[in-house]
Order: sequence, then C-alpha cells, then structure tokens
Amino acid sequence: MHKKRDIIVQLAKKAAANAKMIVNEFSSYTEPEKLLAYKEIICNLTSYNEDVTDWDEYGDPWQLIYVFDGDDSTNVVCEGYSKAFQYLCDLSDITCYTVSGIMSGGTGAGPHMWNIVANNGKYYLADITNSDEGTVGAGGGLFLDTPLSGSISKGYT
Repeated sequence: MHKKRDIIVQLAKKAAANAKMIVNEFSSYTEPEKLLAYKEIICNLTSYNEDVTDWDEYGDPWQLIYVFDGDDSTNVVCEGYSKAFQYLCDLSDITCYTVSGIMSGGTGAGPHMWNIVANNGKYYLADITNSDEGTVGAGGGLFLDTPLSGSISKGYT
C-alpha cells in the first residue's frame, strides 16, 4: 500500500516541479506573452482524450497532473486543460478563474470547462481545450477573446 502511495506522491511532485519550471522560464515575459506561452505549452504537453464518455464527471484531480506528468500517453479533457492553465496563472499571480458551463460546439456539445483571465483591467475568455490542434479555436479565435455578451455573475455568450 505504501509503495503505491509513494509512486503517486512522486508523480504529483514531478508534475508540480514541471509546472514551476514553465513559470520560471517565462517569468520575465509580459503578462499577455505568459498567457500565450502557457496556452501553447499546455497544448503541446497533452492531447484531448477522445475516449471520454458522456457519463464521465468533472472532479478528477489527476487531470491537472496528467498535463505536467511528462507522459505522452496521458490525455485529458477540458478539465485538465483549464485546471493546468489556472495552475500556471496562479503560480504567476495572474488573475484567472476556471468556469464550467454548456458548450454547443467545439470539441462537442455538452458540459465544458474553460477559463476567464483578467488582463489590463478587462476580462477575456481563454478556452485552452478548443485552442488545441484540430479544434474550432486552433487559430486562436477562442483564446483571450471577448465574449459577445454577459458578465462573470450572469454568465457569458
């Protein structure tokens, strides 16, 4: 039992150290440059888990670890992308919120998780999942985008 726990603890420590190395690498960059770099790095480190089912629920703490674990075989869903982005922002003292709602397109209709980032006094949507290769926002259209309408308290469109 202790051996399995030790392996899990070491994997989590490795993932945290990898995330801190990313933040340190971009510490001298401007905030918008950091945000763009974090998006690109997350999209390079992981891929969308196409095997997920409609019955899978949010709340898997390993989603964050899988992004930074250095294992190409561990893929994530939107929860992993958004929580990894949140973690890098938190380590950088960048105001970032992870939110969830319903998506009508992109990686598929249904529950979705993404981020809202404060930058220069404005709030922007940051959908890291749908910024990855082969998705609707791969060209950057869903990253640091302003919503059509809404607010943090009332929701966005």
